[in-house]
Amino acid sequence: MIDDSGDRKDGTATAHVGRQWLGRLGKTDNGIVTVTTVWTDGRVYYPLHARPYTPARHFARGRSDLAFRTKPQLMRDHRSDLLPTWMDRVLADDLHALHSLVSGLRRDIDAVTAAFSTSWSSGQVEGHVTRVKLLKRTGFGRANLDLLRRRVLHSP
Repeated sequence: MIDDSGDRKDGTATAHVGRQWLGRLGKTDNGIVTVTTVWTDGRVYYPLHARPYTPARHFARGRSDLAFRTKPQLMRDHRSDLLPTWMDRVLADDLHALHSLVSGLRRDIDAVTAAFSTSWSSGQVEGHVTRVKLLKRTGFGRANLDLLRRRVLHSP
């Protein structure tokens, strides 16, 4: 899974901060976004690779600067060819907690490798899930399913 969720951050002087989509908040706001490759077995999430996204305004020539990378470009830069070597090193070590991670990665190696090269992101979906959970929490104990459904379908 590729995730480009972000966290809210005030100010503009810190590197990587800018007005951008923050998946955890489900809206565009001032913050920092990290493009992360994550493996999950449905219960536990293991981050495999993370890289901060730097908005174009931080570069001298903006989007035309050679160092500027879009979020999809950052996702495609993740190196799946290094994963088998890393997994072998983990298994050779005494890090037994990570051995189950490697076993799960090997079971799903085709999906994991595809996640490194795809241009799809789950960031916007995660933002909508967060928004629906917030709506559900605000109506807890006071609203029925019909009202929740209307609030979800008609909220921005």
